[in-house]
Amino acid sequence: MKITHIRIRVLRSRPVGYGHDAAEIEAQLEEGDDPDEVTAELRRRCEAAVRQGAEQSRIMDKISDAYDQLRSLEEQVKRNETQVKQARDTLHQFDAFIQAAAKAGVHVPQPLTHGLIPF
Repeated sequence: MKITHIRIRVLRSRPVGYGHDAAEIEAQLEEGDDPDEVTAELRRRCEAAVRQGAEQSRIMDKISDAYDQLRSLEEQVKRNETQVKQARDTLHQFDAFIQAAAKAGVHVPQPLTHGLIPF
């Protein structure tokens, strides 16, 4: 039997989640090529390509996780800013209420009239 072509395929499932990494290389043998050597070289190249694909997938997963965490933190900051604004509004309303009560002649205890709003 005469070997004229060699094709190597490597398919490796990812250990977590769905998906796989794959590589395929085909070579035509020239006169004098050793099929075993060519096969070994093609297998080495396929394995390297699959490892590189797996590493790229891991990096993309990490980047995606970082973006998800960033979006979550940005949403948390927005919620916190809303709560701070509401607290400020409440304090300003309370201050206005104390001033109105004092103007109307209602006795307002001294601690409530000074230093309630620090900003």
